[in-house]
Amino acid sequence: MVRSTDPQVVQDDRIGELTHEEGLALLDRAARRYLHMSAQDFIRAWETGAFDADPDRPEVVYVAMLLPFAQ
Repeated sequence: MVRSTDPQVVQDDRIGELTHEEGLALLDRAARRYLHMSAQDFIRAWETGAFDADPDRPEVVYVAMLLPFAQ
């Protein structure tokens, strides 16, 4: 890992876990930013196959990768 010599840069090597609520909030922020829908709407659309026509769209893939954090 490259470490910054800038004293203003916080360097934290700890790894933490997200609570269910934090994971859902993370998914919600990404779904709203990239797909303009809530996390609940994204989950519903994902489960019903709404993205099956074009599942490789980068914004869909990015949000879908966050699904495990909300489960």
